[in-house]
Amino acid sequence: MTDDIAKTAATQTQVLALELGLTESAQKEIIQKHLVAMLAMERRDKWERIETAPKDRTPVIIAVPTKDRDDYIVGEAYFDPEHYGDGDWWWAGNSHGDYHDGPISDINYHGPTHWQHLPTAPEGGEQP
Repeated sequence: MTDDIAKTAATQTQVLALELGLTESAQKEIIQKHLVAMLAMERRDKWERIETAPKDRTPVIIAVPTKDRDDYIVGEAYFDPEHYGDGDWWWAGNSHGDYHDGPISDINYHGPTHWQHLPTAPEGGEQP
């Protein structure tokens, strides 16, 4: 799938470059930006193994197995690298020092197994 995306990006950019008379370096720059955007869109709704998740407080969606591992709890969370030894996952809105909350590993039976990016916010002015 990734090779198809790269070929599509290159073809579309070459057509655009011919129409606009762009230099070769401008073509390469546009191909690179186009490819990055297309790959981001492809990955947007796919679950990935938790080991690949960002560990820098970036908000993401995670899946945490239930006690019996027969379902998942899914929600927004982030990884805090500074607390609880090597760091830990926290549900959105909770943080180190909250009196009634703790990291996911303390309040759930299992840690997260999968993650994905947050969806893109709607464009300004759109009505539901």
